[in-house]
Amino acid sequence: MTSPQVWDDAFARAQYVGQQLGQPVLDPLKQNKDQQLKPYWIVETSSGLAEPMEIGQGQNMDGLQIDQETGQIWLHLMVPKGSASTSEALPWRKAMSNAFRRNGDPPGKWAVGLYYDTQQAIPPDLDQEGNWYTLSLAINYRYQDGYTPAAS
Repeated sequence: MTSPQVWDDAFARAQYVGQQLGQPVLDPLKQNKDQQLKPYWIVETSSGLAEPMEIGQGQNMDGLQIDQETGQIWLHLMVPKGSASTSEALPWRKAMSNAFRRNGDPPGKWAVGLYYDTQQAIPPDLDQEGNWYTLSLAINYRYQDGYTPAAS
């Protein structure tokens, strides 16, 4: 399960870059790609792990149970076929990548407990049917947060 803090941080970063590029960034649950005529971005997340962080048998830190989550932020650049060259599209993906590389770079510091790690760029499938090519960027993340356990 992706934590809301992870989604909010990633979506805000993507929107910041999208504004700089003049390209819409869409929530996958609210998108209407039929209305899009120019390149745009879709943001998705996938979680790989969500579990209590081991700091000792039955231990907690300052009264908080610490949980950790890992996963990926997926940024899909949707490009209408024939509308842009590779040399135009790659800098757009690079700009998006940069927003997740260093803590404190625009649009600001990462959310507390959130760390962005390695990235993978996936090229478009040139045999893809339809009117769009997709250039994807996957950003691995780690997130740790704490909560007060219920009294037993």
